[in-house]
Amino acid sequence: MVIVLVILAMFLFENKTRLLHRIVDEVLYNNYHHYLLCEDLPDIETVERQLNQFDSTVKQIESLSEGNVALEVDRSSCPGKGSIKIYFPSRSVRQRIEEILGEKSFHGIPLDLINW
Repeated sequence: MVIVLVILAMFLFENKTRLLHRIVDEVLYNNYHHYLLCEDLPDIETVERQLNQFDSTVKQIESLSEGNVALEVDRSSCPGKGSIKIYFPSRSVRQRIEEILGEKSFHGIPLDLINW
């Protein structure tokens, strides 16, 4: 009975925090995912407005590794809601992206950083 309770508690903890997912993303894949629920994401128009407003930041990030860094609006995960995905080629480029942004969001928009 105790074992079942421990397993249930671990399952609930992981489901709530995504701690194991985050560790695997960071250590194994060099990725970062926001893991927000759809209701916590901004609408698509807000995401696109931020990208347009901070076009110089977009260009600065894309210039870190010409042709190897891409930004896109994630429209497919949640209808009417969105976030930003940045694809990058290496840990050093990811570190420079994080330095440019100064946080794990794109000027307040949730962000996924994906090593491809």
